[in-house]
Amino acid sequence: MFLILQFAVPSALRLQAMPAVGYPAALWALLCFLWWSWARFRVGYVSGDPGNPVKLAVFAWLLAVLASYVWAMRRPLPPLEASQADIGILRVLVILGVILVAADGVTSWHRLQILARRLVIAGGLLAALGLAQFVTGRSLTDWITLPGFIRSDVYSTLGSRGGFTRPTGTALHPLEFAGALTVVFPVALTLALYDRQRSSLHRWLPASAICVVLVLSGSRSGYLGLAVGTVILAFTWTNAVRSRMLAAGVLLAGSVFVLVPGMMGTIRGMFLGLDTDPSVASRTGSFAIAQEFFESSPLIGRGFGTFLTSYRILDNQMLLMLVELGIVGVATFLAIALSAFIGPLLARRTAWTELDRQLGVALAASTLAGSTLMFYFDALSFPIAFGTWCLVIGIAAAYWRLAANPNALRQPRPSAESSVRSGVEST
Repeated sequence: MFLILQFAVPSALRLQAMPAVGYPAALWALLCFLWWSWARFRVGYVSGDPGNPVKLAVFAWLLAVLASYVWAMRRPLPPLEASQADIGILRVLVILGVILVAADGVTSWHRLQILARRLVIAGGLLAALGLAQFVTGRSLTDWITLPGFIRSDVYSTLGSRGGFTRPTGTALHPLEFAGALTVVFPVALTLALYDRQRSSLHRWLPASAICVVLVLSGSRSGYLGLAVGTVILAFTWTNAVRSRMLAAGVLLAGSVFVLVPGMMGTIRGMFLGLDTDPSVASRTGSFAIAQEFFESSPLIGRGFGTFLTSYRILDNQMLLMLVELGIVGVATFLAIALSAFIGPLLARRTAWTELDRQLGVALAASTLAGSTLMFYFDALSFPIAFGTWCLVIGIAAAYWRLAANPNALRQPRPSAESSVRSGVEST
């Protein structure tokens, strides 16, 4: 349900009473947090992974946020800052709802594979929508409405660069669209290479669509995330797989050069003209402003959510977090990313099948790709990109728990008939 609300419903649709966290996926995530809290604290609950490093890092970051909130409330705040600080707590609960339910809700390797497949299907459909937008130059999502929700169009529906349409899918901005797909791509490519339970068409179609639309996205961050995720995966590929992927990359570049004239020149110009790019100048010009706010409270920050966009749009989530949560907040947040990156790489050695082992690498690659992009845009302001990253973090925590639990290794894989029955019942 979270995946459906995350990818199928435009994130511009918000409840009028709470536009900051009133988009459907966030509301569902809040319910997930309440659900997890009830399950976690009810009598008789036994934690299956008391030392899960990802969850420990998540709770450490939560403490950093709460400490920053208390510190912010000790000083007189402008009404808008105080309101945003309260909303910031709700945003944290949304994040916890996504991560914790994924971390504790996956009960076996089989269920983890199913969740990974559903994530890839959702990403593939989002990529297909982006390709349609690139070809037609139209949003194709304006007709989607929900009772009680209003459309909060902070950004223009579709942008352009070099004369080419920049697709957004159901996201607010092309950057968010590309950021979400770079997180999904390593998992999609891994399933395409190693998931032998599905046909070649079902395996390769989502991965191909995601890769093609990222190349056509006109987003430097998208290209960077695509490169980071692919390089991490390549370390565990055989020489034969590396050769096949290199040939596929050359073929893709050649196809884009022939079928989309001018696109390769636009991409080259995006990296050669960094010195004169206004978006780069805006990002580098934010450092001095951020330093002034950071020096007022370097340890725990000025309060999560209190640095308003009217002050400055930093376009750097880590820099923004340094201002709002200080050194402690950034350190604990980096601990989340680091544990979700290293944990699956270490735990993959005890996984059951080759697909399970390679999914550990894919989760690490997705985590690193999404984390890298947080230095290039304020990710928490873009719900699809950040929500997808949080889901991958939760799956990485679940991967660690399954690998550390010997009983999970001994669980028999259900037959095809029982798998279908289980899927129908859960639906």
